Amino acid sequence: MYYKIVSDGEIVDVCSGLNYVRRQSKNGIWLACGEENATGITTSDGSTIYLLEGAEEIDGYEYTTATEIDEETYEELRQELIDNGVLADTDSGTGTDDSESSEDTTTETVKKSKALLLAEQLQEELAALTEQNEMLLECLLEMSEVVYG
Repeated sequence: MYYKIVSDGEIVDVCSGLNYVRRQSKNGIWLACGEENATGITTSDGSTIYLLEGAEEIDGYEYTTATEIDEETYEELRQELIDNGVLADTDSGTGTDDSESSEDTTTETVKKSKALLLAEQLQEELAALTEQNEMLLECLLEMSEVVYG
């Protein structure tokens, strides 16, 4: 299925499938999820997250709607977004079957985007755990001084 992504009345992306995410407020990170738990979606290149209508407002994130479109409309809108500099042209230009090549490229881009998103989330989580570990070590040392003082 193909979708156009609209935010603030402007088409900001078109994609051949939706990548759903939800915000984990405890750690302040975005996690990939199914449609039923989603509070947002990522753009086709994974560079931007948009909130779904009805999701709790989060500073720095805009709301969006995704509308299903046919393949012909998808191709037209995609080319228009590329021509206007909104999307990067990821076609290989080798003259092979464009729909297959485009789908492979999109799938590869989505996988890379998800990997980058996960890596960023893991780095944030690691930093938080490192800070917590340092605080616990200081507490342990203080307690040892009191006990063995």
